[in-house]
Amino acid sequence: MPRGWAKAAPPAGPVGPVSIRVDDGDLQQLLVASRRFPQYLQDELRDRLGEVADDMVAVARRNALALRLPGKPPSRRPERRSTGLRRELAAGVRAIYRPAGAGVEYRITSSHHMTHATDARYFRHPVFGNREAWVGQASQPWFADPLAARLPRARTAAGQALGDALDKAF
Repeated sequence: MPRGWAKAAPPAGPVGPVSIRVDDGDLQQLLVASRRFPQYLQDELRDRLGEVADDMVAVARRNALALRLPGKPPSRRPERRSTGLRRELAAGVRAIYRPAGAGVEYRITSSHHMTHATDARYFRHPVFGNREAWVGQASQPWFADPLAARLPRARTAAGQALGDALDKAF
């Protein structure tokens, strides 16, 4: 790295897994009660909660595929732009189901090593791997912010799934 250049600080705010966690008050009590449901209702509930998580994964994948990383100079053939990074980012998005305390959690993660950089508004990277020449590049948040904005809708859908299962059980 040339003298006088400082490495860019990581983007503000953590970029990591986004979790749909069912552990808030009434929802948690319903989830604990669901352990006494017949097995078919437990399976149906897990499937419905999984559908909520799958919707979040689909949003993240669409956002990754729509990601625009403007370059300098602009491409002479924008219609033939490479989509390799965007496809890899989208392919790395997953929903992981796991028990969490007295609740359950669907964690939406991205396993690609460039998720943190491309999810920021601006990031720096070496030019074609040359650690002596660095450039800055604009980006747009595609993972954490858009998914966090959808969390209230996901929590509502999870509560609806729990309520429906409760209605069928009693």
